[in-house]
Amino acid sequence: MSEKFKEDIRNTIQQTVREELSKVLPSNKDTGECSSSETSQSTPTTSTTSATPNSETSCQSRGQSSTLSFRDFYRIREASRQEDFKPTKKKKRGNEASASGAKSKQPNPYVLLYPDFSEVNFVPGTEEIFSLVKYKEAISKDYKKLTFYLCLRDEYQYNQFSDWSSPDDNEENNDTKHEKNATVNTTKDSPPIFVMDDDDDPMLLLAINRSQQDENMPVLSETANNEEKMSAEPSSLDEALELKMNDIPNDNYTVIEVTRKHLVERTFELLKDEDDIQGRVIVKFIGEEAVDTGGVTKEFFTNFFQSILSNGNIFRGSYPNLTFRHNLHALEEGQFEMFGILTAIALLNGCPGPHFLCHSLASFILDNQLEVVLDDVPAESEFKTKLIQIQGCNNEAELSNIVNSFPERFDMGYTKPVLTLNDKDDLIRFCSKHVVISSVAEEIFSFRKGLSIFGVLHELCKFNEAGLAELVYQDINTDHVKACFKPCFSAVGTDEHGKETEIVYKWQEFLKKSKSGKLKSKVLACPDWNNPDQAISVDDSPVVKSLSLNDILQFGSSSRFPNFKGSLAFDHQCTDAHKRLTGNTCALTICIPVNERYTKCNTDTFALNIMEDIFQDYGLGQR
Repeated sequence: MSEKFKEDIRNTIQQTVREELSKVLPSNKDTGECSSSETSQSTPTTSTTSATPNSETSCQSRGQSSTLSFRDFYRIREASRQEDFKPTKKKKRGNEASASGAKSKQPNPYVLLYPDFSEVNFVPGTEEIFSLVKYKEAISKDYKKLTFYLCLRDEYQYNQFSDWSSPDDNEENNDTKHEKNATVNTTKDSPPIFVMDDDDDPMLLLAINRSQQDENMPVLSETANNEEKMSAEPSSLDEALELKMNDIPNDNYTVIEVTRKHLVERTFELLKDEDDIQGRVIVKFIGEEAVDTGGVTKEFFTNFFQSILSNGNIFRGSYPNLTFRHNLHALEEGQFEMFGILTAIALLNGCPGPHFLCHSLASFILDNQLEVVLDDVPAESEFKTKLIQIQGCNNEAELSNIVNSFPERFDMGYTKPVLTLNDKDDLIRFCSKHVVISSVAEEIFSFRKGLSIFGVLHELCKFNEAGLAELVYQDINTDHVKACFKPCFSAVGTDEHGKETEIVYKWQEFLKKSKSGKLKSKVLACPDWNNPDQAISVDDSPVVKSLSLNDILQFGSSSRFPNFKGSLAFDHQCTDAHKRLTGNTCALTICIPVNERYTKCNTDTFALNIMEDIFQDYGLGQR
């Protein structure tokens, strides 16, 4: 490499260094630069200067140029930058920009609401802080699913403010309010979406953040209507009927004022004269002072469903497997429809259904297809004997003889002329269906018409299993009774608590004896309220009656089936050693006196005493 080429490289490097230094330290004095003539004659030798930015470099008078090393150059430039450096302010995000610098905890943007759209803070009717356990106890219903609503706090507060504003305020406010239906479609990949009205009211701001969207939903579509009420699908038949009842105004009710005698006939007469039947009812038994707070209504429907069994106009068969009777006169008078109306009203008011229809009939009423069996055919049916004979045939000759004497099969819809043993089951099935369903089709449809009032039939079909359970017989066990009457214990460790646990143990043993049918007693038969000429005298011979779990339920609630939440109470203030058990059908309570009659006895005597108290009660809850 030639000397000239090396010299050119040195000059180029020096020129570049001068240009860089002039950008940072333009003064020749500060940088220690020499004149251009001196620089051109300088050697490539460099000398190290002071490390401080304010250090000065003087030119060498002996013709040797003094220049900065690269290390010193970058040190000086960096020091200059640090002196003038001012960090830029970090931009705040949307919500942070409007918030203060204090590190206060931000309020929850959502508010939890009860089904009536009131805010969830306390247990309803109390001042206790809300908890799921206390809430379920307060509503006294064993819901498998509880319904709440989640709402943006800003929207809830805005709606509350709008509801509280007075008409005068609205008249003075000339600002135009815009109500819109907003449909929002978002995906997880899209940015937050803001929808607001033309007035830029911050209370109407709607924001959907990606982090708060449902991870399982690729697209979220939401329609908000200012005029529509929030609604939710009920998860059970009880919830559905309760929602139906809530739609009926509290001041709209039907008064049912009847006597215990001729209860069914006079109830039908009352409904025929009623122009506008309401779902809410208030029941009054003429000549009795009981005020209907729910217990009298349960008592009325229990007595009504029991009394209608002895009414031969509507049903036939043996309890609890009844079918409708083909009765055109009762059909014309509307008795089947009125029975359906009363069943619907009973369910709306929290009372049990009839619980005595055969399964195939109840399934057909609720739009199910359940095969009719021979057991569903009433025993008094003139065809039941023939069908039993056909069922017992073992050869075709015997079958042919019986079938030939049974021409009614053609009217029942079975038209095959010659039958074999393979046709036997079909003949029994078709004839049984004719007796139970086809022959009373008009009666069934009339009953369905009455049951459809207030949309009850629709809910029974929707919750089919629960709806079917209200129409057919329900077998009661001891757990059902325990759940209906839960003990109210005193504080643990007290003398009262110890006595109560002993009584509850005997009570549970009493329930087991009642379930097994071991509790029987000779009692006088209750009068038939449909027969005013019947009376009970001291000369009437007693009958043996078994105490059932249904009797125990009716004693404390007027209901023979477990559809309520009551309590088992203890009377520690009792001074009468022989005071008996009492039942309060309005409060749904059975109260046991803590006296010698129930504490100083074994389980067998305890059970007999309880049975005696229940049988001596007036009509098992008819109070």
